Amino acid sequence: MIKSIQLSNFQSHKESKLELSDKVNIIVGSTDSGKTAILRSLNWLINNRPLGDSYRSNWGGETKVSIKLIDDLIERGKDKENFYNVNEEHLTAFDKEVPTEIKSILRFTEINLQKQLDAPFLLSETPGEVQRILNRISHLDKIDSCMGKIESTKREVNADLKSILDNIKNNENELKKYSDLNRIKMEIKILNNKEVNYCLQKESIPKLKNYIEKIKKNDVSLSRLKKLSTIDVSKLSSNIENWIEGNKNYIYLMQTIKQIKSMNEIVDRLKKYGKFDQQVVVIFNKIISLEKNQGSINVLNNKIESLKDRQEDKIELQNQLNEIEKEFHDTFPSECPLCGHTIVKVIK
Repeated sequence: MIKSIQLSNFQSHKESKLELSDKVNIIVGSTDSGKTAILRSLNWLINNRPLGDSYRSNWGGETKVSIKLIDDLIERGKDKENFYNVNEEHLTAFDKEVPTEIKSILRFTEINLQKQLDAPFLLSETPGEVQRILNRISHLDKIDSCMGKIESTKREVNADLKSILDNIKNNENELKKYSDLNRIKMEIKILNNKEVNYCLQKESIPKLKNYIEKIKKNDVSLSRLKKLSTIDVSKLSSNIENWIEGNKNYIYLMQTIKQIKSMNEIVDRLKKYGKFDQQVVVIFNKIISLEKNQGSINVLNNKIESLKDRQEDKIELQNQLNEIEKEFHDTFPSECPLCGHTIVKVIK
C-alpha cells in the first residue's frame, strides 16, 4: 500500500507531497492544476512510461518521483542519468524496461492504473471481460491456465504413452523372430571353438609332415633291418668260428706254401744234378695237393670277408634303429594334434 507520493520538477509540480490514507483517497482541484500529472508520475515510476523528456518541468532541475510504501521507499529520477533508487540502492542501465527489483516490490498491473479518459472501471465492460478481469485479480486465470496446460500435457503424455505401448508391442513381435537367439549363440560358440581347433591343427600340419618323413625313413631302416633279421645268427656264428679256424689253417697253409716254395727251389737245384729220391717225390705230391686246396681256401676267405661285412652292417643298422626310435619317442607328442586322443607308445 502506498503511504505517500512526492513529486519534484514533474510537469507543473515543482515540489509536491501527498500523504495518502489507507482507505479511499480523492484528489480535487481546478483544471490544469496537476491532478492528472500525479497519475502520470505514478505511471512513470511503475511502468517507466512515458519515455523521453516531455514530462519534465520547463524550469529545469532534477525530475524525481518517489513513493513510500509500508516497508520500502522507491524513487524514480532523471537528470544527467536515468535511475531508480530502492531503499537507497541505486539502479541504472535498465533502458526501456523496469528493473526486476522494482517489479517484485510493487507487483502492479495495468488494472491498477486508470487514465483520465478511460471508461469507469468494470461498468462499461462485457460480463465476459469483467469475469476475466476478476479472475486476474483473484489469480483464477492462473488456475485456468494451469488446468489448460495440465490437460494439454495430459493429452501429450497419453499420446506418448500410446506410442510407447505400440512400440513395446511392435518390439515384442520383433523379439519373437529372435526366439532362438540363445541356440544361435551356442552354435556360434561351438563354431568359434571349432575354428580355434582348426587353426591349431593347421599350425601342427608342418610338424606332422616332418613326423611322416621321419616315419618313412624309419620304415626304410626297418625294412633293411628285417632283411638282416632273416640271417641265421647261429649259422653266422658257426661260419665265423669256421672262418677263425680256417684262418688258422690259412696261416698254417701260407707257412707251408712258403716252405714248399723253398723246397721247390731245392728241387729245381736237384733237378740240375739229376738226383731224386723217394722223399722228394713225396714232398712233390704234397705240394700238388696243397696247390689244389688253394682254390678252396680263397673261396672260404671271400665268404669270411662277406660275413664280416654283413656283421658290421647289422651292427651299424641296429645303432641307427636305436637312435631313430629314441628320436621318435622324444619328438612325437603324447596327444594326437588332429583328434586329441592319447597316443600309446609301443617300445619293442
